[in-house]
Order: sequence, then C-alpha cells, then structure tokens
Amino acid sequence: MNIIYIEDQAREYQLTQEICEIFPNAQKVYIKHYKNLFDKQIPYKHKKSLLLAKQTWNVLLPVPESYWYWSTSYFLRTALNCLFDCEYCYLKWAFRTDIPAIFVNTDEMQTRVRQEIEENWHDDIWLYPSNWTDLLASEFMTHFHRDWIPFFETLQNIQVESRTKAISIDPLISMNAPKKTEMAYSLNPQEIIDMYESWTPSLQKRIKAINILLKSWWKVWLRIMPLIPIWWWLNIYESFFNQLIDAIDIEDCSSIFFWWFLLTNSDFKKMKKKNPASDLRPMLKSNEWWLLRVDSNERKEMYSLITQYFPKAKISFDEL
Repeated sequence: MNIIYIEDQAREYQLTQEICEIFPNAQKVYIKHYKNLFDKQIPYKHKKSLLLAKQTWNVLLPVPESYWYWSTSYFLRTALNCLFDCEYCYLKWAFRTDIPAIFVNTDEMQTRVRQEIEENWHDDIWLYPSNWTDLLASEFMTHFHRDWIPFFETLQNIQVESRTKAISIDPLISMNAPKKTEMAYSLNPQEIIDMYESWTPSLQKRIKAINILLKSWWKVWLRIMPLIPIWWWLNIYESFFNQLIDAIDIEDCSSIFFWWFLLTNSDFKKMKKKNPASDLRPMLKSNEWWLLRVDSNERKEMYSLITQYFPKAKISFDEL
C-alpha cells in the first residue's frame, strides 16, 4: 500500500496499529470521517490505498427476502470492497470508490452483535460476513477469521458462511475446525477465471486449499457461481465438472450451490455506465420482473448437465 487513510476515531485501535506495521513505508493520512473519502470516486487500482475506520452504524443488516436466502439471515459488515477484481462482481458498482475499507473496532462490533442476537433472536440465524469483501483474501490485514471464529463459537443458534476465492488458509488450519463457521469456495472453470476473475488464485490452487481444509475437518461448501455462458460453455463446464469430481470428494462437502450470472435492472445500468465495453452484458438476454438473466433455454441446458454430474449433491439452483 502506498497510502493508508486513517479515520481520527480509529487511530488508537490495536488492529490499526497491526495494519500500519504491515505497511511501514506507507504514507499515513488522517481524516475526520471515512465517508469523506469513501464516497468519492477514487480508483484503488491507481492509488493503492487502504482506509481504516471505526464502525459506528449497523454491524448486522437483514438479508432482503428477494435474495432467496434460507432461514433468518444477516450480512455482517466488518469491511467494504475487495482485493480481488472480478468483472462480474456487484462490488464494482456498489460504491463510488474501489478503496478497501476495514473497520478496526472488532471488540465493539462483537459486543453489538452478541447483544443484537441474544436480545432479539432465539431461532437459527445465518450470518454472511463476505457480502462486501473476500475476508480470507484480506486475512493478513484484518485477521477476521482469527478474531471472529472463536467469537462465533460462543453464540447460540448461529451458523456463519465465509465465502472466498482465496487460498491463504494457514490461519484456518492452525485452529481447531469450528462447528459454526463454514468456508464456501467460489469456483469456476479456469477459462472463466482467466477472463473475469483478475488477481484471484487458479482453480487448481483453490481445489488444493479445499482438500486441505476437508482433511482438517473443516466444513466446506462449493459455490459454482456465477455460471457464465461463454463460447463453448457446455463443453467447458462439462470438463470443469469432471475436474471437480476427480479432484474433490464431493460427498465430504456440506453442499454445492449453483447460481447464474444475473443482475437487477438497476445494477445493469450501473455496470453499463462503469464498464461499457464489457462482453458480459450481452449475455443477459431475458428481462424478467426486476432481473436480467441468461436465456431460459441455456439455463435448462445447464440444469440438465448439473443433475447428470451431481445427482446426489445438495443443489440450490436459480429458477428456470
């Protein structure tokens, strides 16, 4: 990092000090409030910047019903923006800036999460902390899994999904496999990775990380998403499915989740404005309600292929 922007009220936190020690040569710039910077259009890829702030608003946000998540579900917001650069990702147009923001007041956030859950919820709750970032990719800075997984183990009636493409699993296998946190690996054919998932590990490296976690008794979910109908896509995905079956004991995985590339009408307009040359947009041919989706015939073809290769898998699939 060349520049670390530090919110005034975030100066004295331990995580702030730890992150600054990782980048001793970075220029430190102190700001009054992180939104004064975060809400401006400053591209991270040109500035190589990082933003450290104090989380003073809602740590937990209810997952909208339209997201089709099961059970009572919340997004857990401890960081914003991602170190990876996937062309299809909604984060590319979710915020005005690409600068990663890390909230450093971990103990205070955990206190608020505990209070919210214990006072308001007695049924099963799912927490999704990876909606705005890949937390394993930034683990070397945020120590999210180091600091939060033991905390999750102390809460009742919760399950946590940490979704990732990262392979930096040493902090995970150094701890006992938790009961309440599952690692969900986003996977795609290498052709898709090469075309649309910049700065992410290869498929082979992700598979290796998955197998290490499974052997260490971690719960692992496979997330085959987004499904993207590039040229020769059925052949590409068939080869990809064979590779997964050969390399991973699928029955050891907690579940497999398949989901198409789709956008809301609003996000489609934002993507068109931010990346008008993207070849992803023409793939969304079907405008159904408030969604733009891949053509129904292509979805049915993929569904047939998936059920052929994963007949016993726990599959959640986009509507046909």
